[in-house]
Amino acid sequence: MGPCKSYYVAQECGLHAATWEGRPKTSSATARSTRRIGWCWATTLGIGSNDLLGGSMKIIVVTDYDQAWPVAFDRLRAHYLPSVHDLAVAIEHVGSTSVPGLAAKPIIDMNIVVPSDVEVSIVIERLAVQGLVHVGNLGVEGREAFNYQGPPTRGLPPHHLYLSPQGSLGLANQLAVRDYLRMHPETAEAYGDLKRKLANQFPHDIESYVAGKTELILWILQQQGFSAEHLATIERANRRE
Repeated sequence: MGPCKSYYVAQECGLHAATWEGRPKTSSATARSTRRIGWCWATTLGIGSNDLLGGSMKIIVVTDYDQAWPVAFDRLRAHYLPSVHDLAVAIEHVGSTSVPGLAAKPIIDMNIVVPSDVEVSIVIERLAVQGLVHVGNLGVEGREAFNYQGPPTRGLPPHHLYLSPQGSLGLANQLAVRDYLRMHPETAEAYGDLKRKLANQFPHDIESYVAGKTELILWILQQQGFSAEHLATIERANRRE
């Protein structure tokens, strides 16, 4: 049994994360930590819903993989590309909806990637024209987030939009987790099962839901070659004090 599977079984049996062999060394406080962006998700329905980003999300919902998610991303990419086509090096589909077969919250996560910090401010100005207000990095360095404050109905799939300079840690984090899960279906299955369990256990508690995933995410990043320094940085960003 590999370390990831050992981790998952420990979670299922209710054992403390310290029983998982192979996990990165993190503080015991991690078990109660959460990401600021996770909290942001809990309080939104996503851009394109009838509520503005910042409305109320009553319950955490994790659904089976939907083959419509890549189509939804393509539609969103086509919507934003004309505004940034001369600056963006890519628009990446990230998050769990970008991994085939993975259960996920039914909200598309996407990241506009630009060459450097210089282009970040320009793209922020262009997105503002579409009603997207820059709300900062929400505690994740190298990943800017947006709040939609335009008309309530735009006909777009619910989504979270981010903006990152190429090579930033915030972007590398998203891509590393996505790529690992795409290449390791056993881990993706375990991750999906874990998310379903956490959603059932904490349907109204996003902090506990996110905290329950933190150890596995850090382990994936460790497998992807993230340094101890970078893991510590990501852990600090994930913790909601």
